[in-house]
Amino acid sequence: MLGIDRSHFCTIFKRHMGYSPKQYIQTQKMEKAKILLETTDMSIQAIAHLLGYGDQFAFSHAFQQNIGASPKGWRKLHGTSLGSALK
Repeated sequence: MLGIDRSHFCTIFKRHMGYSPKQYIQTQKMEKAKILLETTDMSIQAIAHLLGYGDQFAFSHAFQQNIGASPKGWRKLHGTSLGSALK
């Protein structure tokens, strides 16, 4: 579509952004996951599916590797109490 091959695109992207397209996508997914964990009562499995992970284990592993905490732990530390907020 851009008239360049994949390898060249990745090189240009990394030169301008400072990281690869794959790293960029992963970062965006993790930021979205943090927001969903903090602001919704969606299950971790539902968040994993929404972000394109095949299963909850793969998502949890990626989250732990990138964020340094489990999704459940992140929600416990940073999430809002939706039940009390709705009363």
